[in-house]
Amino acid sequence: MKKFWLVSSIIFTAVGILMLWMLRVQDASVSSGITEGISRGMVCKAIALAMTDKTGCEQVERSVITAGDQEDWYAPYYAYLYQQGIVKPEEMDSSQLSMEQFMTTGELAQMLRRMHFTELAELCLQARESEPVDNGRFWSLYQMLLGELDTDGQVAVKTVQIYGTAANLTEAVAWQTYTSEGMMGFDGIALDYYIDQWIQVLQRDGEIIRVLGIADAPVTESQEDTQEPILKDASGIPMIRVLLKTSDYVSCYHEQVELVCEKNWLLQYGDQFEKIPAGQHVIITPEDARFANGTITAHATEEEISICTITRALGTPSYGGKLEITNSGEGLLLVNELPIESYLIKVVPSEMPSRYGLEAAKIQAVCARSYALRQIEQNACRAYGAHVDDSTSFQVYNNVLPQDVSVQAVQETEGEVLTDASGTLVSTYYFSTSCGYTTDITSWNRGTYSPAYLSSKAVSTAQEQLDMQNEAVFQSFIMDWSRPAYEQGMVWYRWKYTCSLEALTAMIQERLPLCLAQCPGMIGVETEDGICTADSTVNLGTITAMEAIVRGSGGIMQELRIVGSSQSLRIYGQTAIRKLLGAPDQMYDNFSQEGRSRGESPLLPSAFFCMIPEYTDGVITGYTFWGGGNGHGIGMSQNGAYAMTCQGMTYKDILQFFYNGCRIQKISEDFSQS
Repeated sequence: MKKFWLVSSIIFTAVGILMLWMLRVQDASVSSGITEGISRGMVCKAIALAMTDKTGCEQVERSVITAGDQEDWYAPYYAYLYQQGIVKPEEMDSSQLSMEQFMTTGELAQMLRRMHFTELAELCLQARESEPVDNGRFWSLYQMLLGELDTDGQVAVKTVQIYGTAANLTEAVAWQTYTSEGMMGFDGIALDYYIDQWIQVLQRDGEIIRVLGIADAPVTESQEDTQEPILKDASGIPMIRVLLKTSDYVSCYHEQVELVCEKNWLLQYGDQFEKIPAGQHVIITPEDARFANGTITAHATEEEISICTITRALGTPSYGGKLEITNSGEGLLLVNELPIESYLIKVVPSEMPSRYGLEAAKIQAVCARSYALRQIEQNACRAYGAHVDDSTSFQVYNNVLPQDVSVQAVQETEGEVLTDASGTLVSTYYFSTSCGYTTDITSWNRGTYSPAYLSSKAVSTAQEQLDMQNEAVFQSFIMDWSRPAYEQGMVWYRWKYTCSLEALTAMIQERLPLCLAQCPGMIGVETEDGICTADSTVNLGTITAMEAIVRGSGGIMQELRIVGSSQSLRIYGQTAIRKLLGAPDQMYDNFSQEGRSRGESPLLPSAFFCMIPEYTDGVITGYTFWGGGNGHGIGMSQNGAYAMTCQGMTYKDILQFFYNGCRIQKISEDFSQS
């Protein structure tokens, strides 16, 4: 294996590093009884698993480990780091007693130097070398390291139920646990407290690195159909399972389900099949006796089945394939299983207006198919027996009626997906409208890694490359409403609104609790000791100033400072920024027919904006927010793609423009799905 230090050196900005280093989070490691520190063994394990899997560590010879301790839980990780030249026994004793003690700041700094993270090591040493490494600060640092060491995302979060360990099962092996995901390892972690509970864990290939906390209990009834990553129908077309939410997408749980079909259809419960005549309504409630046989399934044999208890933009929606109804205890769960091509026919018109024409619909069909297959593999809705739901959390499904152009687009691109140069299926992120530039995924996660195919692009014929991270350059760009671009003149190409300091204070104070809950770790509060994670006790006071601290690629706001009379905040990542500054009833000046319209969501239209202070008698009284674009700005701009089709570009040309270096392949061709 290549030496670790051959990984590209990283340039950390001082502000970003110090902020990450000061974050506080909780942990469930062996040393969790004293939350101020983290054991040497746990640090070795975490860093080793950021670089390779447990098998790679176990294959390393362990003679460097103190005699008698070579089979201890930390041994393979220490030995691996020793092989890579990151730890030395004369500096860090490999005995069990030593490994269960807290790692010191000096020891961690030395490891970082050997990994060529010199600037980060120096910042560590702002504390005394003999002081224990703060547990919360280490895990915040670890997230940043993963962005560079684990570029293919092998370290991932999973939600699992802990069935048993050696503490309650005599047949269990030490440091192995029975879970809803099968056997998992938990070397060095105190896991017995979580027996019979659902938890979120950070893990790599089944070895738990860290317990993130208690998770909400999902459906406990077995969903056998979701065990295979990709189901296929008799003709070999992949199948997708869609969780259908209630009207207005408020909840996953239905109080009752009412079904009707214009033709005869079948209702299955257990081994029994009941033929339902055309036009007869069937109402299913949680008390239905047929649940005694398990899941109730409606089969659309001739015509689609309508669900009268759901309302969508099209009215009462109908569904082909089969509808599975499960009594979860909290309500009824409704899952529609159907071929992916049939699914796309009802996704494309909801995601791309049919008036944009065939070529634009083809673009959306390829993106939607690629996205759906990625979601089938990732199985994010597995707890509900599904791959995706039908809301904007994934792809909007069956909200508007299928259109001829969308049907044609799906058929003419059947099986086509987008892959990178290595043949790996890519994440086809897309959004509504650009400001003239796109950004990359670091605007979401504050990391430093983004796939090459999701790099920032100038969405214009000129393809001018401006330094959009320069504040003056960005302000000049975003405040120019006549700047040439593919989307120039479209409704959300440019927007602005003015808000007084009093109104801003009231809006942010109102939205802060929800933002803290939904964006954990993304809001910091300035203290004498540095920047700490904000909590519900934060008291902003009256806003006196706001400033952009960091702009990401394409000029997107990545770190925002809000100065208050009582405390000052740092807001990180576009999601938290847009949640905090958006308002459901906010009116924006834009390119709409009336020259002014309401925002399309409670979020700020985009994080491509600048703030220009408004003065009265030399005193700041408010800010005008000058912005551009609508959506997250990552991947493909749908309105930009439409504008390109109007200039004669093909769907393949446009996809390759937005997804740099990618190519179109058929599902039947050999490509990876990871």
